[in-house]
Formats: sequence, structure tokens, C-alpha cells
Amino acid sequence: MKHSWILLLLPLLFTACDSKKKAPGAQSAMELKKMCGHDDKEACRKLCTTYRSLPGCKKSCKLGDDFACRRQKALEVAIKESEQKDLPEQIGSAPVKWAPPKRQDPQIAQWHGELFSKCQAGYTLACDALAFYSPMPPSAQKGAKTLLAQMEAECAKNKASFCNILSAFELDRSFSFLSPPNAFVHSSKACALSHGKFGCTKAGEMALAGMGTAQNTTQGEALLKKGCDARDHAACYQLAKHLAYKEKTTSPYMPKVNALLYKACRAGNDDACSNLRCRFSKKPNRDVSPVTAKEGKELYTMGQQACAKGNEFGCLLETQMIARGLGTPKNIKKALASATGLCDKKYASACHIASVVTFFEKKDKLSNEQMAALAQKGCDLGLARSCLVLGNLKEKIKGVAASLAPLERACNMGSLTACLETGRAYESPKLGERNSAKSKQFYERSCNGGDMMGCGALMELIVKEELRDLEEKEKGFQRLLPLCAMKMVGMCGYLAYVLHKGWGVEADPAAAEKLARTRCQCGAGGACWAAGKLTAVSYFNRRLVGRVRYRARGNFKRSLEYYRKGCSAGHGGACAEFALALSKKALPSRHRQKYMDKNVKKNLKKAATIGCDQGWNNACLVKKQFD
Repeated sequence: MKHSWILLLLPLLFTACDSKKKAPGAQSAMELKKMCGHDDKEACRKLCTTYRSLPGCKKSCKLGDDFACRRQKALEVAIKESEQKDLPEQIGSAPVKWAPPKRQDPQIAQWHGELFSKCQAGYTLACDALAFYSPMPPSAQKGAKTLLAQMEAECAKNKASFCNILSAFELDRSFSFLSPPNAFVHSSKACALSHGKFGCTKAGEMALAGMGTAQNTTQGEALLKKGCDARDHAACYQLAKHLAYKEKTTSPYMPKVNALLYKACRAGNDDACSNLRCRFSKKPNRDVSPVTAKEGKELYTMGQQACAKGNEFGCLLETQMIARGLGTPKNIKKALASATGLCDKKYASACHIASVVTFFEKKDKLSNEQMAALAQKGCDLGLARSCLVLGNLKEKIKGVAASLAPLERACNMGSLTACLETGRAYESPKLGERNSAKSKQFYERSCNGGDMMGCGALMELIVKEELRDLEEKEKGFQRLLPLCAMKMVGMCGYLAYVLHKGWGVEADPAAAEKLARTRCQCGAGGACWAAGKLTAVSYFNRRLVGRVRYRARGNFKRSLEYYRKGCSAGHGGACAEFALALSKKALPSRHRQKYMDKNVKKNLKKAATIGCDQGWNNACLVKKQFD
């Protein structure tokens, strides 16, 4: 907050960044790495001394620098000590507190390690499998094995629905017979038997990750394509995501990815539809059922009969199917009563179902306090999903500060979504005092685990705060490129900003401005913000080189129009710039009057509030004028 005035000089800083004459010693780490790669002693030494780069120190030491040799040894000792302090199991940069069974089968322990390593490598499916852990009550363990053995026998009879549901249970760590290899076999079989209607998404992701099977990109893509062709929107979306990260390009315009997103949206994927605003109308969601109608009835009957015999796992299966309307009519009251009863018997998954089953219902909906009490039970039993729900509910009941403990707990259990939500909570103005350093830590954990939204939030924070983290800036373009290709709202705007700055790629102001302007036309608030920033840069450049004053005013007026459009789309940065410009009377009176006549003056406080609430400090400066 006390350095917020620096943001007022951003346009001038843009000009300085664009200058071809750099101050001595102002090379970036990326430039130094290239020079060091060509045996430039001075560059290697700077990498070692200024950036404490271990590879730089090693290279400099080989080139005869004694100081670099000493620094290399010191860095190696420091790294070794930090590794010894860390817990053996961690996601991203922070420890994860898991509670596996004390008497664990060696094969199960090996598979836990496999899931963990795949999660660290960025495969969300593996992270999800880890986060779904909750200890099963002893009274239910025997019944679970019995019922799943029956499901496996039905799968052997080529019943796709049984294979598909079985594979989901085999990726849940709450069972002592966790088996990624069996899960891959059963999901692949479900994909083949259902002609791609279900099972292909999971099997494709596992093949791409090498989870439960040998890593095979060709096989994974083929499975996802089969599911996509059968109108499984999740398969289309996952294939688009895979291609966006796989394609070696510096252009965010990826035709194959775009075509898959349109296909995913037409099949009913809400994520794809929400990002395809430009020249495309959103289609209603058509969720693909994980079971066929006939086999769903058989599966429900099996769970119902098992529950009647006292099999608690059968009761859980029956409850899940009633809640979703699979194989039986949907009945929220019945599902809630059943789930609450199982929750009282310390069944964590049932507590989670009970806490969320009425969430989107208009009638017979539980209060936030009632849902929080049920979520608390699930969280106390070690279920990450319940801790995440508890955090969201506590924010509604008691405020952001109350949500931090359960959200952090869920993040420590491996929930990437919880890590993202925790980062956002630390950025919230409702917390009292923002903590950008904490936000960055949790965003990194989410991003390192493979969550696209986490990577987007991390880069947004870096752009917003202008953090002096050189390593993150060097990753900026490569992290944002696939997110922009996936049409994630606002990410193309930040990509344009990073492209203009030259963070991780050669700066290209013309391409940056074109990208921002194009996405702004499609209603992306972040892109309008970037278009306004880049147009304002052009304004200052022309003014400095002595272009005519009228043209300079025209560019500045156009940048304000971009800010107004971005603010209308709800982007805090655009609102901040818009409010700042009007409050400081940056426009000549005749142009300023145009905005005043449109009641913008009445909305100035609202724009400043939106920007400040989203963490844009320059908007907070304007808001203070009204407090």
C-alpha cells in the first residue's frame, strides 16, 4: 500500500522497458544464461553472484573462477540441508500431511508414491486421487471388498457401467486395495464397451500420465479422441488442454485446440462454453451419465440389497446413486437422510455427500450452519473435499479469516482447488490486510500440481504486483501461452502484457497489442485492461518523441475506452485505471465531460471499489477519496 504511487508511473516504466539502450549490468537472467552458454566468464559470474544460480556457479567454476567454486559448495550445502528439513511427501513447495493406514501393503505404498510423483509432474488426476483419501470405518472395510468383488465379476461379463464405477473406486486411496493398474484396465474396458460414451477420459489421462500403465502419448490421445467423438465433453476438454501444453509454438492461436473447445462446448462443457464468448452462444449443459440406464438399475439394486444386509459400503453406493439420480429417480431428502446416518458412523465420504447434497436445491435446503457442521465431521475424519467445503461455508458465515484454517488443511491434504482458494483468501481485502507473499506460495502449490487456474492466478498476481521474482517472470510466457490457447478469461490479456514486457520470450509490442485488442472485442476484461495499458504506452511514446498533441490525446482517449469496457466486464485492473484517470482529471475537459454525461462520475466509487477489492493498489488510492 505505501508504495502504491509507483503504479502511477507504469506508463513511463513501459517506455523505459522498451528502450533499446540498457543500463550497464541490466541483463536479465535469461540473457546471462545464453551468454554463459557461450563460455562468457563475466556472464557466468553474474549468474552466480547476482542470481545465486547453481548451474551458473558450476560453469563459472569450470572457467577458473575460485569465488564461484566456493559459492557452488555453499549453495549445494544449503540445498541439501533444505531437502533434509522437508517432509518426505510434498506437493509443490509445501508439505502434505497424509495419514495412510499403519499396516499398509508394500504394493499399496508403491502406488501411493506413484500417484504422488505424477501429481508433482502436473497431472491433476493423480492429485485428485491423493486428495480423496479418508479412512474407511473398520465396519465397512469387509463389506466394501465383498461388493467390489461382485462389481468386478459383473465387469468381467462385459458390463461397461460396472467397469467404469469400479475404476473410480480403484483410484480412491481410502481403500486398502488401491490399484491404478486395475483402474486403467477397467476404465479402458468401459471406454471400449460403451463406444466412447464414458471411461475414455480417465483412461486417456492415465495413459498420458503413465499412471497405472506405461506412458503412451499416442494411446492417451486416441482414447481422449474416441471419447470426444462420442460427445463426452470432458474428453474434448482434456484433449484440448493436452494439446495446448504439448504444441511447440509461440502463438496462442492454436486451431486444433480451438476446434476441440467448440466441440466440448457443444457437448455441454461449462468450462469451455464460459471461455468461448466471442461469436458463440452457450449451450445448455448435457452431463454424460457414467452408467447406462439398464446397468444403472442393476448397480443400484446391488447397492440396495447389500445395504439391506448391513453392508455400509453398499449403503454409500446406494446414497450416491439416489443423490445423482443414477438407476433410480433423484431424491434429495432420501439421499440426505441416508448420508447423515452413515456420517454418524464416521463415514467421511457420507459426511461430504450430506454437506453438499442440498447445496443447489431451492426447496428443503440445509442452512449454511447445518452444512458446515456436516462438513466439519468429514474434515475431522481426514477428507480434503470436506475441508474445502467447510472453508467456503465458513467464509459465508463468519468471513474470510475463518475460512483460512480449513482451506489450508485441505491444501495440505493435496487438494489443488483448496490451494487456489487459500491464495485468493490471502489476497481478499475482507481479510483486513492482504498477504501477497502467502498468496504467491499457495498459487505456486496449485500451479506446480497441474491446476491451470492456479497458474493463471499466480501470473495474474505477478503482473498485478510487479513482483521482483525473476524466475517466475522468465516462466511467464510459457505458463500463460496454453492458458490463453484454452481461452481462459483474461489470460490472453496478461499474456499480451508479458509479451510486451518480454518475460520469457522476445518482446513484440505489435503482436501484444493485436492479441489484447482481439480478445477485448470478445469481452475478456483482462484483455481490455492490457489493450488499455498498451495503448497508453503508445500515447506516452508518441508524446516523448514529439508527435502532434492531438494524436496523443486520441490514443489516450482510446485507452480509456478499453478500460471502461474492461471494467464493465468486471476486471479490477481496468476499473482501477479507469477510476484513476477520471479522478486525476487526466483527460481534457471536453473529453472528460463525455464520461461525466454518462453518469460515470456516480460509478467512479464503484469502479474504484471493484479494483481495490481485487487487489489493485492504485484503485485503493482513488477509493480513499470517498472514505
